This record gives sequence, structure tokens and C-alpha cells, in this order.
Amino acid sequence: MTEVEVVTLEDGKDYTVVKEKQLDGITYLYLVSDDEEVAIRKVEAINGIDMIVTLDTDEEFDKVAEAFRD
Repeated sequence: MTEVEVVTLEDGKDYTVVKEKQLDGITYLYLVSDDEEVAIRKVEAINGIDMIVTLDTDEEFDKVAEAFRD
């Protein structure tokens, strides 16, 4: 059986981690909710704890979204 990772985002919804991708040393997550909403977040170490955070700029989002299309 495949293990499925589910995270709860700031909107209170649960999202399934569908894909992970490393770009420039940063781990990005492609997330999909039960109602098929899509979110892209990155993993960032904050005080030594890996946290899922929003992307910083529209340019970062565009670059990562393009990488997930490949």
C-alpha cells in the first residue's frame, strides 16, 4: 500500500501531497484538496523545524508551476 501524505493549510482544508520537486535546493510541494483545489507550497526550516509555507513572489510561483508541468 502506498503511503499518502496529507497536510492542512492555512485555509483549514486538507491537501494531499501529489508531487515533490527540488529546485535550487528548495523542496516544493504540489498539493490537491478533496474538492480538487490546487496549491503549491515550499518546505522551509524555521527554528530547525520543517514548515510548509507560501511562495514569496509571483515569479517564484511561475517558475515552480512550470517545473511541475514538466
